[in-house]
Amino acid sequence: MMNNSKNGKINPDYYKSKIPGIECIDVVKYLDFPIGNAIKYLWRAGNKSYDNLDAKASAISDLEKAIWYINCEINKISESKNVINIFEGELNSVDVEESNEISND
Repeated sequence: MMNNSKNGKINPDYYKSKIPGIECIDVVKYLDFPIGNAIKYLWRAGNKSYDNLDAKASAISDLEKAIWYINCEINKISESKNVINIFEGELNSVDVEESNEISND
């Protein structure tokens, strides 16, 4: 059974430290996985330390992970023929060429 505790490993302080009153999960739970994960790594960069890395290297590691997930989303969009709304986490059925024609009217 999963522990839904508001402390410890499930909800560490580095996910609460950026914006008072808002936790990272409150934002990312509404996003596609790659975008949500990128935001998660950006959110905690500089706040989480890895055992084998100093503070600077830990921050860089999280930023590199965020870049990886952003590139993942860029690739997904580039390979799609549909317009993607990354904040709604779904594909719209409008073809990219059709969308360009509509926006040029």
